[in-house]
Amino acid sequence: MTGFDRTHTVNASFATNPNPPRNGARDLGQTALEWKQRLKIILCIVNGLAFIHSQNQPKNQIKDHKDIYLNVHGNVKASNIMINIDFTACLSDYGFAQLAERTEFSDTWQKKPLPYEYAYSHELLSQKSDVYNFGIILLDILGRQGMKKEEVENGEFEFIVQGKERKQAFNVLNIALSCTNSDQEARPTMKEIVIYLGDVLRVRN
Repeated sequence: MTGFDRTHTVNASFATNPNPPRNGARDLGQTALEWKQRLKIILCIVNGLAFIHSQNQPKNQIKDHKDIYLNVHGNVKASNIMINIDFTACLSDYGFAQLAERTEFSDTWQKKPLPYEYAYSHELLSQKSDVYNFGIILLDILGRQGMKKEEVENGEFEFIVQGKERKQAFNVLNIALSCTNSDQEARPTMKEIVIYLGDVLRVRN
């Protein structure tokens, strides 16, 4: 996503690669990316979501679109992240997902855990759910697709990087675990995550 019109459209760039990379890419016959490339993709996603979450909801809702939230993405998942050839990432589906009926969102959650609050309240559109889904994407990038939080907590997780990069990856993993906390109020905001990732970039050997 490169911009949006509050009343009509979302402006986006063309992206050539439709999915974020994973450490397990070699198993799929793909070339695993370097850590700095993965980190660049993560930073793009974070900045995109932080921008969305910083938007102010208009006092007067758009006619016939009472449930549109400009400060929530609402459908953060791997297939909605487009990777350019320079490894910048763009978010797609911002705004459009909210135009669909709630019952049409079932396919979004088929291949990943549900946010804790969604399982009980069926509330899908919230910044905290965006944060949860971002945490799932981090686990995908750090480990393998479908990596569960329980596997990480049980030590079933291996980094392919060493030294400074390993320390950075470990810190990003901690961010992912915070994002997927079952208590939505304990999850960080995207603004806080931007700060945390700034600290990650300053990690030394």
